[in-house]
Amino acid sequence: VYLAFQYVKPINEIVSATVRVASGDLTPIDKGKVSLSPEIETLVENFNGMVQKLKERIELEKKLEEMDHMYKVGQLSSAIAHEIKNPLNFINLTINQVRDEVKENCKNDSLYNLLVMAEDEIKRINNLLINFLEYGKPLQLNFKKVLLSELFEHLIKIVSVKMSDQNIAINLFLPEEELYIRCDHEKLLGCFINLVINAAESIEKNGTINIEISRDDKNVIMHFKDDGKGVSEKIKSKLFDPYVSTKTTGMGLGLPFTKRIIEEHGGRIYLNEDYKDGADFVVEVPLEK
Repeated sequence: VYLAFQYVKPINEIVSATVRVASGDLTPIDKGKVSLSPEIETLVENFNGMVQKLKERIELEKKLEEMDHMYKVGQLSSAIAHEIKNPLNFINLTINQVRDEVKENCKNDSLYNLLVMAEDEIKRINNLLINFLEYGKPLQLNFKKVLLSELFEHLIKIVSVKMSDQNIAINLFLPEEELYIRCDHEKLLGCFINLVINAAESIEKNGTINIEISRDDKNVIMHFKDDGKGVSEKIKSKLFDPYVSTKTTGMGLGLPFTKRIIEEHGGRIYLNEDYKDGADFVVEVPLEK
């Protein structure tokens, strides 16, 4: 009876475990709960190995489903990007014509400058669409030596209207010395605009964005700080992955594009997790001496 009990008890545990597995609970058998003979121990080890492989298979199937979903989203996104390009070109041509009319007839410098800025923004959107359609291919970057203060003054000029509408103060803190970087002006400017717009959307209304710039021996270090809602813990580890977004609109491609462009410049971007008053995105790019 004793020997029978020694075999029956672990077999009952294995039977219970198979029932749990059949219902979706992939918890392995705890060998410490039962005394095992060599034969039963081998059986339990094989059973636990089977459960582990089953877990791995389920995880693999989930990843394949996610990859299939991303592939379908990518196809849809490419189709949408193609559809956007045609009306965007028409808008650009229209603004170009209106700009020329204003220049010749109205003599209104303020309106003319607004149209020029609108045209520049449409060109930037068009460039983003081109980059999106060519995602995965090497980026075509036009490197030149750029004065950092001029780059950020251009940035402030572009985003100031949006910041004013949302009652958001944007402060730029530059060091006294002139700093130069070697970069593609348009693409890097687009990265910085994306970071500022993200910060503004996190704040929504009535807040502050501080852009703090410093340097070390090798790099220019730029902090984009806001006093918005911050980044939730559940997406911090996936923040720069494609199609990850906290917004109800958008496809979560802004930060992945930004990361890729900055890395193509030999730099890096990361979230400063020690900053608790909102979000602080840090960009480092090589200093041009």
